[in-house]
Amino acid sequence: MPMASVPPAASNEPDTLMRKEIFSLILLMAVAGATPANDIWQSLFKEKLREATRGDSAAQYDVGSMYQNGRGVTADRDKAIEWYTKAAAQDNQKAVSRLELMRANETRFSRTEARAARGDVDNQYDLGNMYEKGIGTRINYQQARDWYEKAAAAGHAGASFNLGLMYHEGAGIGQDNKTAYAWFRDAAGKGSTPAQYYLGKLYAAGTGVNKDYAAALEWYSKAAAGGFDQARGGVIEVREKMKQPQSAQGTGKEDPATRASAASTPQKALQPAADSDKKLIAQPVVEKKPVKAVNNEHNATLMETLMLTLWSRQANPVSYLPSTINNCRTEEKRIICFSDDQTRESGGNEVKFKTKSVISDFAKDGTFKVLYRNLVITASQPDDSPPQEPEAAYGDEGTVASHTVNTGWGIEHTIDCTMKKNDSLTCVKDKSRTIEISSQQNLAHGR
Repeated sequence: MPMASVPPAASNEPDTLMRKEIFSLILLMAVAGATPANDIWQSLFKEKLREATRGDSAAQYDVGSMYQNGRGVTADRDKAIEWYTKAAAQDNQKAVSRLELMRANETRFSRTEARAARGDVDNQYDLGNMYEKGIGTRINYQQARDWYEKAAAAGHAGASFNLGLMYHEGAGIGQDNKTAYAWFRDAAGKGSTPAQYYLGKLYAAGTGVNKDYAAALEWYSKAAAGGFDQARGGVIEVREKMKQPQSAQGTGKEDPATRASAASTPQKALQPAADSDKKLIAQPVVEKKPVKAVNNEHNATLMETLMLTLWSRQANPVSYLPSTINNCRTEEKRIICFSDDQTRESGGNEVKFKTKSVISDFAKDGTFKVLYRNLVITASQPDDSPPQEPEAAYGDEGTVASHTVNTGWGIEHTIDCTMKKNDSLTCVKDKSRTIEISSQQNLAHGR
């Protein structure tokens, strides 16, 4: 069954040098505090355009690639062809190959369009995908939606899933998570494991449907059992959340009206299934607001001080200590934290991960120990980077670790820390690297 999550064969691939430049820009902008991915692509596009205008054929190819994929600039197929042609005129073989591929895709598009018009369901799906991705034609989200709906009405699970994804991500048609939920339910009922995975995500987050960890676990488990490996991270994540106090969990039951809606196929004028009438009480274990550090004169324990402080390093929240991105709880003489979703780009891979940490061994001299591991939930390359030639992999704190990024738990790290004051820590990671950590409260005041 076709899957929207796999980049199409016609997608573009930045060369190794361009990928390294992207990674370097990400690191530089992260240090400077400018993190939005779009800013990075826009900066890179401007730089490449200057080089291309001066006649650099490699830059001309890169500009064509960015125009074709809408990276740092509005997607424009004609502009892409223009720059590819300039690069090809200088005997840039990648540009020559890309132009040949684009011409072949134009022929494929015409053939697919004719077959879809005759009612062939697979070609209706393929045509929707070509319109959505700009394969052999200009990107046209409305046409993509229309052809997906035709295929979905005829029972195509992939088309139903892609519609759910378009509404979930707001790809050219406006974000509507209730409509996305209904399409994912339709696709899941047809056996789509990616749709089952996304239902788990929606239930876990309470997006488009009432938050329900039990339902999220059910759908994640179905997807994992069906071979959708990304769902394994969701299973672990939800189980961790279900260990928290009852007040922070979902109802554990899916609303009957919502369950019944899976039997019907969504239409254009879609009315999403009714939400559950049960009210949820969702609150983090640690409220994410700056709290003044506890002074020693108040006889606060080291454990209490850690819990009541939001820790940062270089103005960024620390993922393995209580911070603005962590949900932490105390368990006997330990603090257990499980972070929110974090995203990094590493060597051409976009990695979504969480961090679980266990803080223990609190001593009177202000020392304690942290054990933490990163859980890679998804590891994918940008749309213009086919998966067969990854450049690098995710490593801890953005380092390049290997040639493959695998989902699941990473290696365990040990950090030995000493509290110098109630608002600063000196830590040694894996007995090799010293890290200075401060409270966010003090950083906010410039101290």
